[in-house]
Amino acid sequence: MQNLPFEVSDKDIQGLSAEQLSDLLRRLLKEEINHHQLQVIQFHVPGAINTADGGEDGSIELAEDPPQGCVLTNMRTVFQCKATDLSPSACKKEILDHCGTALKPLVKVCLDSGGGYVLFLRSSLTNQQIQKRIHAIREAIRSTSELYADTAPIHIFDANKIRDWTNQFLAAIVAVQHWHGRRPLQGLRTWNDWSGDQDFIDFPFVHNKEIDKQINLLRSKLSKPQAVCRLLGLSGLGKTRLVLEAFRPDKASTTGGDFSHEVVYLDVNGGENPHLPDTFISWRQSGLSGLLVVDNCPLSLHESLKKHVKHKDSKIRLLTLHTDPEEQSSDIIYKMTRMPDELIREMISPGSSKRYDADLNRVVKYAQGFPQMAVMIFRASEDGCQSLGNIVDDNLLDRLLGPKVARGSPERQVLEACSLFTMVGFERDREDEGKYVAEHFCRMEWNQFFEHVERTLKPRQLVQASGRFIRVEPSPLAIRLAADWWRGCRPDRRNQFLTDALPGTLSLALWRRIAQLDSLTQIKESVQVLCEDGNYFGNEEALNSDTKSQLFRCLAAAHPEAALATMERVFAHWTREKFLSVGPGRRNLIWTLERLCFRKEHFYRASRLLMAFAAAENESYANNATGIFLQLFEIFLAGTEASLEERMPVLIEALRHPDDYYRRLGIRGLERSLYKGPVMRIGGSEQFGSGPPRQQWFPCNQEEVNTYWSAVLKCLADTAMQNIDLSLDSRSIIGKHLDKLGQQLPQEMKSVFSRIIEKYGPVWPEALESIHRALKAKKIKMTTSHRTNLEEWLAQLTPPREAVADCLRIMVSIPPDQLERYEDGQWINRSTLVAIALAEELAPSFQHWAGHLQTLFKGEQRQGYSFGKRLGEVMDDRRALINCALDILADLEPCKANPMVLAAFLDGIRTDSPDLVQETLDRITNHPTLSPFLVDLIRIAGSPSDAERLYSLVLKEQISSEQLSSLNGYFMCRVSFEELIVFCQRLVEYDVEKAWVALDFLGWFCHGNESRYFMSRDIIRSFLIHPNLRLEAVPRYSGMEIIHWHELSIKMLEENDPELACHITKLIIDSGDYESYNQDLFGYILPVLEILLIRFQRVVWPMLADVLIGQESSARFFLGYFIRSKNDGEGSHPGVLFTSLPEDLIIQWCREHPDRAPGLIARTMPLFDQDGGDWRWHSFAKRFIDEFGDSEEILSQINVNMGCYSYFGEISQYYKMKRQAFYKLRDHKSTKVLRWAQQHIEDLNSTIIKADAKNQESEWDV
Repeated sequence: MQNLPFEVSDKDIQGLSAEQLSDLLRRLLKEEINHHQLQVIQFHVPGAINTADGGEDGSIELAEDPPQGCVLTNMRTVFQCKATDLSPSACKKEILDHCGTALKPLVKVCLDSGGGYVLFLRSSLTNQQIQKRIHAIREAIRSTSELYADTAPIHIFDANKIRDWTNQFLAAIVAVQHWHGRRPLQGLRTWNDWSGDQDFIDFPFVHNKEIDKQINLLRSKLSKPQAVCRLLGLSGLGKTRLVLEAFRPDKASTTGGDFSHEVVYLDVNGGENPHLPDTFISWRQSGLSGLLVVDNCPLSLHESLKKHVKHKDSKIRLLTLHTDPEEQSSDIIYKMTRMPDELIREMISPGSSKRYDADLNRVVKYAQGFPQMAVMIFRASEDGCQSLGNIVDDNLLDRLLGPKVARGSPERQVLEACSLFTMVGFERDREDEGKYVAEHFCRMEWNQFFEHVERTLKPRQLVQASGRFIRVEPSPLAIRLAADWWRGCRPDRRNQFLTDALPGTLSLALWRRIAQLDSLTQIKESVQVLCEDGNYFGNEEALNSDTKSQLFRCLAAAHPEAALATMERVFAHWTREKFLSVGPGRRNLIWTLERLCFRKEHFYRASRLLMAFAAAENESYANNATGIFLQLFEIFLAGTEASLEERMPVLIEALRHPDDYYRRLGIRGLERSLYKGPVMRIGGSEQFGSGPPRQQWFPCNQEEVNTYWSAVLKCLADTAMQNIDLSLDSRSIIGKHLDKLGQQLPQEMKSVFSRIIEKYGPVWPEALESIHRALKAKKIKMTTSHRTNLEEWLAQLTPPREAVADCLRIMVSIPPDQLERYEDGQWINRSTLVAIALAEELAPSFQHWAGHLQTLFKGEQRQGYSFGKRLGEVMDDRRALINCALDILADLEPCKANPMVLAAFLDGIRTDSPDLVQETLDRITNHPTLSPFLVDLIRIAGSPSDAERLYSLVLKEQISSEQLSSLNGYFMCRVSFEELIVFCQRLVEYDVEKAWVALDFLGWFCHGNESRYFMSRDIIRSFLIHPNLRLEAVPRYSGMEIIHWHELSIKMLEENDPELACHITKLIIDSGDYESYNQDLFGYILPVLEILLIRFQRVVWPMLADVLIGQESSARFFLGYFIRSKNDGEGSHPGVLFTSLPEDLIIQWCREHPDRAPGLIARTMPLFDQDGGDWRWHSFAKRFIDEFGDSEEILSQINVNMGCYSYFGEISQYYKMKRQAFYKLRDHKSTKVLRWAQQHIEDLNSTIIKADAKNQESEWDV
């Protein structure tokens, strides 16, 4: 008898391998579980059947007796699979242990509990043969003295019984036929076969709550008999993968309850497949059970199959998938949407572990929520595909577009036209862009264009909207369509479209798409023409234009060679002065050159142009031409494919340039070449076209870096040895990196070091600093040879004592930092000890080194105090040094002079030679050139009596207020309280600036010291009410003046002093009566004002109220500013007036002064408060609106108040919260308030729509 196509025969079973037989048992048991909906306690079938198993190759335990018709007859059953023919005697041995005296352990456990034993054989047996084997098994049980030898459920499933069991289930039939190499229906696959597709293996399935919800919904729907479901979504959204994963078995499950062994998958690829319904009928008639998944199934085929599934005798369930999101059907359980970018990234990341983040970002960006697109882009990058348009073949194109957008249709025409742009304005004020595309690219009426987008392209999800714009997605589809369009466009028409003045941002959108078509010959031909001399981009006016330079940036991505050649031709003969004049287009030109420098083949030419812009720098951005140029020479993240060796000629050329600006760029470039610390770079320049990003150069090993550094060191050394302005800079750079260069290039560094020391001597502070830092930081990791070199160099950098000038320079002026911590926790700077030792050594022989004293009185003197003080303590000929020092200081320009050593010297002799100190200070006081140094000298070496000297200089106006303010340390340490008070009182009386210096001194004196405050209360009060202390004149010398006023005022107002409160209130009022108001004072004045209102309401409020309702003035304006509320919802502040005064008082004041008070309160009152996440009207505002809201003027002033706000976050959210508050006024008793609220709600609705659109557009880089 001929077998039906969907049956297996006993011969098919006999031909199975041991593993296949075990797999079939597993499948059949799972099918049985699902078919009869068995409640399973335990289920197990291992993959191998030839290992020691204790008598069990499979087992199943049910929670209750199996139903009638089930193959299983017991709650517990053990199976033994045998791929060999077993004789009766062999069957007898099979159930016994190796001794033959007892049952195998697992068999005994099962039979003891009343379970059954099944021998699962691939042999074909007659009934008589089966009974002989069962009898032999019972004899074996009887031999073990078990009482159930005659009653135990013993079964033998031979090839015939297994055949009949298999032919009940569609998936099992397909599996067996597949093992035998037969496919009765082309493309029919089991779940295991289907899950082996390479993409499913290479890329993990990623989850989120929505995906898990879809999977659970699928499982739930398809668990029911005769279930029919349909899943829709554009091709590439992951429908097939979702279904596959929905049926994936749980490896941790021990109950066997999954669908995978019931599933049969068939991809009809959009065809009707006329034989499938007839095949379906045969399955039903054969009583087959299973779950059929039909991919790319058109609706007509779905309906045909559904009819057979719903037949009363059918045991098959159906799930179909299709790509038409517009389809309507009652069986649709879900329409697939795009996958979030973070899931796309998670899916691709395991495969891209060796790829750059830029490539991963590109995959996510262009996939636009299509998982299949992400996989295809990833694969294309691996295969070296240079255009994303190439990954969309004709088959995928047809599946994405569907029959409604077929070639030649108006919908296809609109879609292709939109694909030419990265986005097209479509609504409101951007509608003119869509109209232009409709008229000039599609040659159709705007209404037709609009209808095709709205009725076909958007529902099919081929066009996405964001705010006022639309674009074709996914990007690979748009690129493919755009490429097809340009290929069919005549050259003259191409050039016209590329140069036409398009409305809005269409030109930029067009050229951004052009940038993605770098592999298209037609585009390169047109770009070449447009870049010709005198053409669209071929002149300096075009490149220096803000608009055209943006388009030129896009051009460089599509045709970098043409862009570079154009820039070389235009800028070839420009002078530095002309480069300085590049303005509007400069940013885009710099970014274009940054992109061109990335390419190895263009690096030299592009970097020379970039250097010309950098030498004529006129921007202060970090990523200006200079910043980008210098980064090109770093070791890591340099932003170029060019190797270190290929970059070096550019720096050499810069160093040899006749222009000093170029040479200094070269030196700075050499310095950046030696940097190997943390680096950062903004990406983007590595992307050309739509292909994979280029990868910047990275050193393979330290040797490559050393070769580069060797060339850099040679350039620096050669420059250092030349007697030019750059010599000092070169030596400084070598010195800073001496440790690193000495470690990596020891022989070369030794030679360079010797040459520099021989020519310039041992004064090399940068090298000295580098050595000390290295010896301190690398005590363990440093090699012995490197440490030896450093110590030798350190010895050479330590000048001999007879070279006094060098000693003073190295040990006093610019010594290295040698701060160290001793074991007892104390810190010591060894440079300080060295300076002190030098002072002790030089003190007896001043006359021998007096000629070098000038070194100590100009420029930096890092150890000037330590050296000068010790010198004063141990030197005998003190007057001689003082005389020399004063002569030197008198001859130096004040801006270059540094009196620190002299000040420290005087401090050193202050104790035992006070008269000499005073004599010196007298000389300085009376010397017009030296008097500016007096403050520094007194600050360090002054005595209490010097306060009088200082005031005499104040009277002579020979000392500024800023200089005086630096003396707070002198007055805290050297002057008594009484002397301080006298001095401060005289300053307060002198003028406004000195009054603030006096208050500052008192503030420092009392800060954190209650006893000093109580000593000074009276004098502080007198200062606070003094007319010279005016808030509008507060200086910023120490930066603490207003802070001390704030602290002292609050402290004094703790006492019951209405007179002081009135004065400070007037001071605050008057502070706003000046044009040059300092808003920095606001934060310090406001707390004082709040205390005034709370503690002294009776006297302070009338003063403020009079100003607030008085005539227009700056004082009234600024006082209103002080009391206003911060109406920002979260983080809002009700305003000082409304936190300090009772509401009744403010309301009553408004009633008494209806002409001015309500309007002012409307402008300054708190408006909103938060109730959980909602906004509501502040209690005062609600009360105020209820009483005064019937006035149009008051409502207008509230509008003014609402116009002053700040908000962090999405602005649309602010408007929505504001709208919530107005909703609460819709039942107000006042008709005017109702109209006002409704108008605000309407305005906010419109504003929210615009704000939401703007938020969406920002994601598209609008």
